Amino acid sequence: MSTAALQAEPRTELGTTNSRRLRRQGLIPGNIFGLDKEAEAVSISADTLNPVVQSGAHVIDVTVGDSV
Repeated sequence: MSTAALQAEPRTELGTTNSRRLRRQGLIPGNIFGLDKEAEAVSISADTLNPVVQSGAHVIDVTVGDSV
């Protein structure tokens, strides 16, 4: 099983308009959900995410800002 690592940045501006703005900048908006954790809105660089998706990684370690 392959493992990958990604660096994401938290985002505070939510909504359709802001998501479109992120996509034009080459970023992908998303949400991270976890057991006993609040959902967190993030943005990830498309250049970083595409190879991970294409590699078929089943486990992805995501670092948001300075936290894991």
